[in-house]
Amino acid sequence: ALRRAAPALVVHPDLVLARLATLRRLGLDPIKWPRILCYDVERALDRLDAVAFAELGRRLDVDAILVAAPALVGLSEANLAAHLAFLRDDLFRGDVDKAARVVLRRPAALGLSLDDNLRPLLAFLRDRLHPDAVPDLVYKYPPLLGLSLERNLAPKLALLEHHAPSRDALLDALRRRPSLFGYSLDRRLRPRLDAIRRADLPFETIVITAALPDAHFRAKLLHDAPALALRRRPGRPAHRPASSREPDDPPPVQSEDA
Repeated sequence: ALRRAAPALVVHPDLVLARLATLRRLGLDPIKWPRILCYDVERALDRLDAVAFAELGRRLDVDAILVAAPALVGLSEANLAAHLAFLRDDLFRGDVDKAARVVLRRPAALGLSLDDNLRPLLAFLRDRLHPDAVPDLVYKYPPLLGLSLERNLAPKLALLEHHAPSRDALLDALRRRPSLFGYSLDRRLRPRLDAIRRADLPFETIVITAALPDAHFRAKLLHDAPALALRRRPGRPAHRPASSREPDDPPPVQSEDA
């Protein structure tokens, strides 16, 4: 496997041994990541450390970053700097603490394309939700940065918008559990939102039930639906999705930051 991935290294056994020693120190398996032997990993660590200090003003655990995202070993200094500046300025508006924490929790984001992935995703969320809400969502759930806009994020947000009774209710649910974006659309979100609606339970039920195993979810619906029916005035629905409001309905009350 190593011969196929990095044939030039076969004639440099001392270089191979030195790089294998670095990988062993980091706990990286060269069989799983054979092409990493083509790179000077120690130099890559030094480069990442220097760029992080220059852009964020602090030292990061670069060993842990590279172990979590080995593909970063091949990124240039300019590429790393551009990604860190994007997180610091565009996303977190100068908050280096939040930018550093997201890098540590989701280092693979540094390897995503700024123009094809990160900037379009940020623009989409700002447009469909609220600019002030986006930094908190990413900070609480950094994997959000790696979701496909067309195949993942957009259809999930459309489903949540359909079920939410108002924009405020949607924003509140996402602020409380931004990891909703991480659940399967067809195996988790859609069937559970449909079940919540059929049980006449409020939309925010998804916030506290999304992570439950299926058996626990069904048990909670069986428990909560009758109890809510007893408390509710006769004839008053639990909620209506925004798409089902009548044209004469008053618009939902918006918060000051919506």
